[in-house]
Amino acid sequence: MYVGFILLLPISVSRNYVLLIAAFTGFVIDIFYNSLGTHMAATILMAFIRPLWINAITPRGGYENIESPTAKDLGLAWFLAYSLPLVFIHLCLVFFIEAGGFHMFFFVIFKAITSTFLTVFVLIIIQYLFYSKGRFS
Repeated sequence: MYVGFILLLPISVSRNYVLLIAAFTGFVIDIFYNSLGTHMAATILMAFIRPLWINAITPRGGYENIESPTAKDLGLAWFLAYSLPLVFIHLCLVFFIEAGGFHMFFFVIFKAITSTFLTVFVLIIIQYLFYSKGRFS
């Protein structure tokens, strides 16, 4: 769920703040999982790539008064194109660090792919259950 917290931050938040929020979030997760910086590194990488990826998939006309990149506001196809690569990169880094290298490459990639689909599926369900369009305006 902490991945969704970073993904659903408003688009207008500056890169520096997103990186600080990601570092703090990853640090808190690492404290509870006792994982020595694994989640912090992966969350910072995802937060670093996030604005670049948002710019890459932004339509030519930009967005019309969109504050947060949610599936309800921008559509399911856009949210999938936005979230799947970022979550996959995050989980690949987490799982490769946990594996201690690339000696289990195909297993880690399979684990990252399945976890990515599950994570994004849960994020979409949560958005449709708990977020409404007029809630933040």
